[in-house]
Amino acid sequence: MGEQGEVIEKVIFISIIDYQIEAKITKYQDTSVVTDVVGEDSLVLRQKKETMRRIIGDKEEKLIVREVAEVRDGSPNIEEILWYDASIRHRSSHILEDRVQVKGEIVVSVLYQTENGVQFLDHSTEFAGLIDAAGAREGMNVGLQMEITKTMLQVMPDSDSELRRIQMEMVVGCRVRVTEE
Repeated sequence: MGEQGEVIEKVIFISIIDYQIEAKITKYQDTSVVTDVVGEDSLVLRQKKETMRRIIGDKEEKLIVREVAEVRDGSPNIEEILWYDASIRHRSSHILEDRVQVKGEIVVSVLYQTENGVQFLDHSTEFAGLIDAAGAREGMNVGLQMEITKTMLQVMPDSDSELRRIQMEMVVGCRVRVTEE
């Protein structure tokens, strides 16, 4: 602590991302579809051309995002994590040659108990990953779904052996579908 009432805050962020990949490639082509058969004496076949999207890649992948957040120096030790919530915001995707780049930001809110009462920590971290999609190229359409499927928090000691760090691990399930018309 500096002068009375002045708080000096030190925050350390460490990020590590792992990948688990699952893939499905499907190819669809334009086709004529029989929509109706009319007449008893002379059959008339009515056909209609449908514009179909060709699926280039449909993949589900899990990104593991690890982060360590440290509460400010001079704060009391974390005794217990009472509640937490993790969500994704600012999702985006960009098609590259044979790949899709996905990005987002995870926001973690933590309510924890100290000897001085209940404290609150809001922490965010950006993450990104590349998902292989053979045949994908710029100009194609991409659909992206992301959700946090698992969140694990653990209290850890800081460099002074005080319990002021929270190790966070979030599993982000991503589904990417690349199509062209």
